[in-house]
Amino acid sequence: MKTTLQTLALLAIFAAVPVILTGCAKDGYEQAAVTKDSIVAFRASIGELNSQISVANNSLQTLVSDTTTDPTPRFKSFSEAVDKVISLDESARSKGEDVQANAKKTIEAREKVVAQIDDVNMRKTATTEKENYSKQFQTVKSTTASAVDSTKAYISKLLNIRDMLSADLSARGITEAKSYVGGITDLGKEATKNLDALSELVGKVAESTSHPVATPPTAATGSQTTTPAK
Repeated sequence: MKTTLQTLALLAIFAAVPVILTGCAKDGYEQAAVTKDSIVAFRASIGELNSQISVANNSLQTLVSDTTTDPTPRFKSFSEAVDKVISLDESARSKGEDVQANAKKTIEAREKVVAQIDDVNMRKTATTEKENYSKQFQTVKSTTASAVDSTKAYISKLLNIRDMLSADLSARGITEAKSYVGGITDLGKEATKNLDALSELVGKVAESTSHPVATPPTAATGSQTTTPAK
């Protein structure tokens, strides 16, 4: 009796295993949908960062454009703009990492499914699609790296000139800092250019990985539903 109960208990455990695994894993198309959502979030964060870079550039130019009035309010505005750039940059990087992590899961899920295809031609087609999907995210990864590098260089200079002005916010200090502004804003424009390229790329990737949405047929005007005669 004891042996029978132990056997039944083991059978119950093994029966539950497929249910647990099914709950944890996602099919390729399901994981692809998660990846697409993370791409959309990433692209939105890129747009926010891009806009804030323009705000920081304008704020810096406004700060150094006047040496006759109290610069304190302008400096505070510039400092806040710099902090916002840093915050949005960190957010964009985090979302970019989410994209790569989700893409990796999608590729792994596809690999498992493709391995189950017996038909040679179907497997070849599915393998090609999987490889093309993987290449897309390799391109996203390298383009992201370029955008990160240029934004990092820009932020570094923003912090430097903020410290310089914080040390000496006099008319003389502002005049000295003014000679560096052109180079800093150029770095900002370069960062914006790379972010624009990244945004365009991830937008195309998101579009290419979207599932078509079925449109329900529209009923003809004036049509009525009738009940079949019994």
